[in-house]
Amino acid sequence: MRHRACLCTSHQLLLFLLLSVSLLPGIPVQATVIHVDVNGGGDYTTIGPAVSAAVEGDTVLVAPGVYRDLSDYNIDFQGKNLTLASETGPATTIIDCELFDRAFVLQSGEDASCVIEGFTIRIGHALRGGGMYIENSSPTLRDLVFSRNEAEEAGGGVYCYEASPEITNVHFEFNFGGFTGYGHGGGGVHCNRSSPSIKDVIFTQNT
Repeated sequence: MRHRACLCTSHQLLLFLLLSVSLLPGIPVQATVIHVDVNGGGDYTTIGPAVSAAVEGDTVLVAPGVYRDLSDYNIDFQGKNLTLASETGPATTIIDCELFDRAFVLQSGEDASCVIEGFTIRIGHALRGGGMYIENSSPTLRDLVFSRNEAEEAGGGVYCYEASPEITNVHFEFNFGGFTGYGHGGGGVHCNRSSPSIKDVIFTQNT
């Protein structure tokens, strides 16, 4: 019986060591896909809480619908490099800010592996960056539509400060970049001390 107790203790020690190793920094952890569905078919019904719950490397996958809850505005990735993508593209997956705020802010060093893809971002409002504000970050933006967003000073669609985003296959339409304040203008995109990569982008009647 004493010998059996010793074996049990050894097994427990081995299990503890294995769990400890799996939690060491640098050991890959499998990424999670978090589902958002405004109609209740996912893990969350709004986008902001899903992004807050995600960790580095996760994917937040958004079902078609119009997202206009207060938690869908001014979503901050807080330095986490995530993929936020729609299931079916910008024609059917819309963040409608209703002039309450912008949709996204990225200001904590997010890099090119931070991806936002497949949304229409419309009717946002902010001092700078009516649809999205980017500072000291270099996210990847692709397959997006920025429509009818407005800034009081600059960057109706997107405002960049000391940022290097990759903007690909994006349509800026009917955004307003302001007419007062420091560095005003840029109906679609305003860049201050920034080096964006802009490819396959359409600008339509931005002022």
